[in-house]
This record gives sequence, C-alpha cells and structure tokens, in this order.
Amino acid sequence: MGFSGKIKQHWVIICLVVIVVVGVFLRLHNLEDGLFFQADQARDLNLVSRAIDGGPGWLPLLGPKAGGTYLRLGPIFYYFEYLAALIFSLDSPAVMAYPDLFFSFLSIPLFFLFLREFFSKNYSILLTAGYAVCFFEIQYARFAWNPNSLPFFNLLFFYAVYKFFQANNEKAKFWWTVLIGVSYAIVGQLHFVSLLSLPIAIAFVFLIRKIYFKNIKEQWFKYLGIGLLVCLILYLPAILSDFQTGGNNVLNFLKSIGQKGSDTTSLVTLLQKDAFIFSKYFLVILAGIVDATKLTINQFISVLVLFFVAGIFLLKKEDGRERKFFIGLVFVWFFSYFITYFPLGSKLQPRHFLVILPLAFIFVGFLAQALRQLFKFRYATYVAGIVLLVPIITNAYGLKTWFTEISDSQKKISTYRKSSLLKSVGGESWWHLKKTAEFMHGDCEKGRIVMVPPKESYRSLYDYAMEYVGEKRPYSIQWGSFSEDADACFYVIGFAKNDITDRFGGILQKSKYVQFGDVAVTRFYIKDGQKIVKIKNPFKKGGNGKDIEVRYTDTIDEIEEISFDSEESDKNDSREEAGNESADSEGDTEESFLDDVGRMDRVFLKDLFDGKTE
Repeated sequence: MGFSGKIKQHWVIICLVVIVVVGVFLRLHNLEDGLFFQADQARDLNLVSRAIDGGPGWLPLLGPKAGGTYLRLGPIFYYFEYLAALIFSLDSPAVMAYPDLFFSFLSIPLFFLFLREFFSKNYSILLTAGYAVCFFEIQYARFAWNPNSLPFFNLLFFYAVYKFFQANNEKAKFWWTVLIGVSYAIVGQLHFVSLLSLPIAIAFVFLIRKIYFKNIKEQWFKYLGIGLLVCLILYLPAILSDFQTGGNNVLNFLKSIGQKGSDTTSLVTLLQKDAFIFSKYFLVILAGIVDATKLTINQFISVLVLFFVAGIFLLKKEDGRERKFFIGLVFVWFFSYFITYFPLGSKLQPRHFLVILPLAFIFVGFLAQALRQLFKFRYATYVAGIVLLVPIITNAYGLKTWFTEISDSQKKISTYRKSSLLKSVGGESWWHLKKTAEFMHGDCEKGRIVMVPPKESYRSLYDYAMEYVGEKRPYSIQWGSFSEDADACFYVIGFAKNDITDRFGGILQKSKYVQFGDVAVTRFYIKDGQKIVKIKNPFKKGGNGKDIEVRYTDTIDEIEEISFDSEESDKNDSREEAGNESADSEGDTEESFLDDVGRMDRVFLKDLFDGKTE
C-alpha cells in the first residue's frame, strides 16, 4: 500500500490529530499576555501559593464561594491548580489556567468519541472541528475559573452514562460507574448547577430505560452504591470541613435554595425570557457573535425550534434502540439543565451555558442528518455539509476578531465589541497589570509607591503584580485619602480613554504620563502640599471637573474615604460573570434558624490536626 493509500485508510485519525493540534494552538496562542486576570484569579492564586510555600497542610477543604451567597463549592478546583503549580511552578499566573486548558484539550477527542456513537465519520469530524474552534469554549479555557472545565466533565459524565448501558459485562459496567461517579463529583464541585441538574438527568435516564427498554434485563440499581461511594470519597474534604464548622456549608446550601430566582412568577414571561437567553448564547456558541441585536436573537429562536424538530424527527425515524437512546440522552442532557435554569430567566449568565456547550453542535448534527434524510434529492448531502461548515467558519471569524481586539488593547485605545461576555479586552488583562507594575517599579526613585487603581477590586491584582515584578519597597494601593509625602511616588492608573488627572481642579500636577494600550499611568504630585480628602467619580465616563467632588485642606483630623466608580457601566454589570464575588444584600425573610447562618472561616487540611480554623 502506497503513501496515498495509507492516508486514505487513516484519514479520520489524521484529520482528528490536525483538529486537536489546531484547537490546542488556539487555546495557547499568546496565552500569558492575553490572560484574563481579575479579583477571583488573584484570590485563588494567593490561596494556592500559600499551599505551595507552606506545604499541603494549607490546602483548603472548601472551594470558591458561590456568587451572592456564603455557600462554598467543593475544593477540587483548588487541588487541580495546586497540582499545576507543583508541576510547573508559579512563575506566571498563567500556570493557574493550565488545568482548564488541559481539560479543554481533552474535551476535543472526547467529543469526537461521543459523536461517533451516533454520527458518521464525516459528520463527527466536521462537528468536532466546529467545537475545536468554538470561540465561547476557547475563551473560557484560556483563564483560571472554577466553571471553565464544565464542558469536559459534563461531556465525560454523559459519555460514561451512555457506555454504561452499552457494556455487556460487569467489569466494564463497574468502571463506567466509577467514571460516572468521578465526573459527577468533580462537576458538582465546579458549579452547583450541575450538582442539582445531573441527578435529574439520571432519574430521566432510568425512567427511559424502564419504559422503553423493559425487554432488556438490566440490573443497574446495584451500581448506584458504587457511584455514591466514589462521590463520597471525592467529597470527603467538604464533609470534613462541615464537621469542623458544625455544618456551616450545608446550612448555607439550604439557605441558598430559592434565593436566586427571576423577578417574575409568570410562566409565560419566564418561558419568553428563557427562550431569548438560550437563543442568545446558542448563537454565541455556534457563531461566535457576542453583540447580536435583539431582533437577531429573537429570529434565532426559530433555529432552536428547528434543532428540536430535527431531533424528534430522527428519534421517530431511527430503528436501532441504542441510536434512539443516544438522541434521548441528548434531550435528557438539555432538559435536565433547562428545568434548573427555568426559574432564573434573565438572570442566567454566560457561564451557565458551559454545561450544555457541546449540545449546540450535536443539535447542528441532528439538523444536518434530518435534512439529508428528509430531502432525498441529488444535492442533499451538500446542503447538510454546508450546515455543518457554518459553525466552523463563523467561529473562526469570531476568534480572529477577538484576538485582534486583545492585540489592539495592548497597542492603542482600542475599539471592541460591547459585551460582558468578552474577556481580556479594554485593558483588563494580565499584560496591562504587568506593564503598569513594571513601569512604577522602574520609574520610582523614592522610598515608597502610592497608587490609585482604576477599580477598588484591583487592590489584590496590584498586590500580586507588584510582588511579581520584584517590588521590595513599601507601597500603598489607595482607595481612600492620601496626602503629599516627600519620600513617595504618586501614580494614578486608569483607562486611557478617560484621562482623569485633569479633572481634579488643578490640585494634581502631572509629571509623567505613559500609555500601555487601553491603560495609562500618570505620575503626579499634589500642589502646595495639600491633603486630598475626598474624590468622587473620577472615572465617570464623559465627566468634567464639576462631576468630581474634591475637598482639600492643610489640617485634617478625620479622613473620609475616597469613592471611585468603575470606568463603564457595562463592565460593572459583568462583575458577577467575570468572577468578582460580592455578596448580594439580603432582603427581608421569614425568621428561621437559617437566617442567622453566615460565613465561617476557611478550614484547611492542617486544621484537622490542630483543631484551629483561619
């Protein structure tokens, strides 16, 4: 057999390898400079860094906090980051993203394997290619955050469920059960929505097998104990934490149930909102369009309807039981999350769709397959092929646009699409933090540095950035008052499009201005040795001197706090999605023992032996 013959024989493997290589390249391209690094990432890095420096005893028994509550996830996300730091060392904050990258890499061949249980080789290759270049998935794979590996572990869970029912011997069923338990325990520790949704999925699966596969003798109940035991083992740190805190996290879990809901109770209104949100994010997943108009999103709802109609059509047309089960499992996957999401309505965030991200491409495959079977004319195959190619082309264009936006933000005041979904644009990347920290470190010739960051949440970011660039002098990250100090260098860090140093009524005198793309650093001194008492809204868009309240005096006994607003309202709105935690203010609730449940100090592994918490 000649060379061309070998290529024809192994073309599927060759194409899959090429797809994986392209997918890996896109996820690694310019990773460190384009890294999204905000408050959550700085917090997690500090936790892991302490465990690296102080030993595994400093590993926490609980993970990140669920936004808007005192409830904490399981710690598996931190353990993944700890392993990455041990293997690669913490020379860069990008190391924290390595676990998410690794699972994103693995999700590409795993998706192909899942697709091959139903689709042809051609369809599976094209759909896998679309997933590999998916802008939505790639963006979340390129920074460290607990929900970012959800696509892989949800895919692994449902693949293991499907293979479990295909297995013909007890040994195979045992290992698929273990994999189901592992994937569920991990995905439940990455996001609570999966902890709640996947048991619903399992219940639906058992019901389907009981009704439609009653002629097949299946003894799957005895495997439930194995799956539960695996989950128990992986949840052991969280269980031990609750023993130490008197069940604090369990009580917060009970308290959080029902806290997040839509602002309407009308089923029709909720259905309309859910349809709009699902359409919006399926459009992002399949086409990489983050700034679609409301009209476009509403029109895309009809495409979602076509997806479901295609799936139902194939369900009726298929003769093989296992092929029918595959389609049924896909619908179970979708509706198990839809049921959980339904009460949330417009409060759904982009991260909520990571759990069903692979489904968008599977539904495209259903549509292509249905078109080919329904319209049996000469060019039906080409029409189906075009349907499969659309996600590849549109996502490739969306990726190119995003990479250009990131590059522009490091060179000039950039123009980027307005969307809370976009990361690392507009000056919010590790590159900008590092460059501004390097400048202040090298520019200041005095004994200490005083800086005013663009947002209050940037305190922890600049703490890490200044340490990263080797700053040993005392420095102060001010979000309060400050006064002239002969031994200090003063800097204001802000978004370059809103230069605010000329809004202080002539109090500040610029001495140096340096721009790093979308972010600028201004060195200044305070005229006449005055003491700044209160500055209000210096970063307000389109503001002027009258929009800023400035008071200063020579003798001040009581200093008031400075209040800074963030640069743009749309970025402020995206804080929850970006991973900046803040507890929502609690409304009036009925008095119960849960009302007094608050957050207790973290428990670390070492605390199990010395009985202390921090």
